[in-house]
Amino acid sequence: MIKEPSSIPTYHQFLYWFKKLNNPKKELINRKGTRNYYQNHRTIIGDSTQDAGLGPGTLWQIDSTQFDIYLVSSVDRNLIVGRPTLICVIDVYSRMIVGINVTFESFNSYTGTMVALANSMLPKSDFCKQFGITLDKDEWSVACVPQRIFADRGELNGKQIEDAISGLGMSILNSPPYRADSKGVIEQAFAQLNIKVKPFADGVVKNGKNSIERGDEDYRLKANLTIEEFTRIVIKCVLFHNNHHVLNEYVLDEMMISEEIEKIPAQIWEYGVKYMKGQLRVLPENTIKMHLLPTDTASITSRGVRYKKMFYASDYSLKNNWFQFARINGSKKIKIWYDPRDLSYVYTINEDGEFHKLNLLEHLTKFKYKGIDEIEQIIKYEEAMDHRSKEHELQEKMKLYNDIQAIVGQGKKRKEAEKDDSLSKTQRLRGIRENQKEERELLRELNKEKVDVDEKLIDSIETQEQKEDELDLFRAIQKLDWDDDID
Repeated sequence: MIKEPSSIPTYHQFLYWFKKLNNPKKELINRKGTRNYYQNHRTIIGDSTQDAGLGPGTLWQIDSTQFDIYLVSSVDRNLIVGRPTLICVIDVYSRMIVGINVTFESFNSYTGTMVALANSMLPKSDFCKQFGITLDKDEWSVACVPQRIFADRGELNGKQIEDAISGLGMSILNSPPYRADSKGVIEQAFAQLNIKVKPFADGVVKNGKNSIERGDEDYRLKANLTIEEFTRIVIKCVLFHNNHHVLNEYVLDEMMISEEIEKIPAQIWEYGVKYMKGQLRVLPENTIKMHLLPTDTASITSRGVRYKKMFYASDYSLKNNWFQFARINGSKKIKIWYDPRDLSYVYTINEDGEFHKLNLLEHLTKFKYKGIDEIEQIIKYEEAMDHRSKEHELQEKMKLYNDIQAIVGQGKKRKEAEKDDSLSKTQRLRGIRENQKEERELLRELNKEKVDVDEKLIDSIETQEQKEDELDLFRAIQKLDWDDDID
């Protein structure tokens, strides 16, 4: 039975009650999935600063991204070496970038992450000087250990980081999987770096897509920056961000407004250090390096501490005869700590239990101030050159052997032609010294005759030149008009 039209809801009434009773969260999750909902549709109340309300050093975020640019080899700029990974550490309270690492390590690399954290906790002056940048006072003076670090699950999740956590007194917070939005502060910092670099650099990935349309020029062929030059650009961008970038969306509190604090990371950091409850913990450099720098195995040899075809030494190692013992007793394996960005030095634990620094030997200055990636490129380049040189050497060696064989063959033929079979072995071996003396006198006479011939030839040439000069002079005199001179 059909109801009366007055008892049937209209379309607009139906739509009203549908929107009122429907659960949009459940609908979006069913249609697009939980991950998509939390990334693009979830409610956003508050901001990241509330998680670090105690002040600077309370909470840091760390993340990595493959930068949208192709680089070339520092050894041979004709070689394209791919896209670098930029690992960045940022203080959530002030938005200050406290540390970076530019590397060719893969995503979620433990080594790359540890180096970035070490960079954030250590003074930046020497690091910047390595890339030709001198810092002004307080331009990038962050060097402290945070209370908490917020990271992806892959970067700081596992047994490897436990010793560093306990040794440095930090706690690690891991973000949910596939939730880049949970680290919006550092994601925005990456976006700002891309905006500043990409318009001016060559070899940049177009439209954020690592693909080439038919007919388009391959942008990878335009690459011209090395990893050292790119790192210098990143440092410049970081200094600009920390000291001049205005954080439009940052919410100042009443006291900040009364103190006339600008929305600039460096000013917010200084204000937080002065007035907020956050405590900056400063630990000795050796303690930080021991817990964060990657480790490897090296060998004590008679030529020095050997690591990747490089040799290191120190006053302590020389004084305690490390290398003399190695020559007598054989090489010995030791554990070392190293900074992948600069292998001018490595660290080890000496006999006194001290964290000990070993410096690169002077004759290996080509490796000084270079990172492990660049050094490996240099070693591969030298090996390729040696391989080509060996091939050329082998070809020339075969020519040499052929020449030697031909000369020896001629000598054999002449000897066979002049051989006196009447002489016994004893007669042939007798008087070698006298024979040598006669041969020496003969060579002296031949050389003397050659010198005389050369001198005569020179005298003849000089006499001929003198006669030609006199003849030229006589011809020139004949051409003169003597009658005109007499008149």
